[in-house]
This record gives sequence, C-alpha cells and structure tokens, in this order.
Amino acid sequence: MQSITSGQSVSSPIEIKGSTSLKNGQILFGKVNRIYPNQITEVQIGHQKMIATLDIPLQAGEMYWF
Repeated sequence: MQSITSGQSVSSPIEIKGSTSLKNGQILFGKVNRIYPNQITEVQIGHQKMIATLDIPLQAGEMYWF
C-alpha cells in the first residue's frame, strides 16, 4: 500500500488517523469501498479508512484479507 498524499510506502509501520499502526507482514481483513483510476482504492479496515495502490484486481464492495 502507498499513501496518495505522502507518497510514503508501507515498508515501515505507519499510523492511520493517529490511532492505528500497520506493521510489515501484518494480515488484516477489510473492505474495498471504492476503486479510482490508476489502480488506487479506498480500503476500510474496521472503522479506519485508507488509500492503497492495487497490485491485483479487486472489486468494490467485496471483503478481502490484506
């Protein structure tokens, strides 16, 4: 995943809205809310939303393990 606003990759832990952090290799279950042009998507994990770059085809509205 990669942040649109900062361009920072997730190779190191990042904070999402100051309350949740992701670690490299962590597995999460979430929903793809929207898919934007250029392989960009909005993903929701719990109550947290984030922007990610797609490496594989996914469908909006579906749940996936990330």
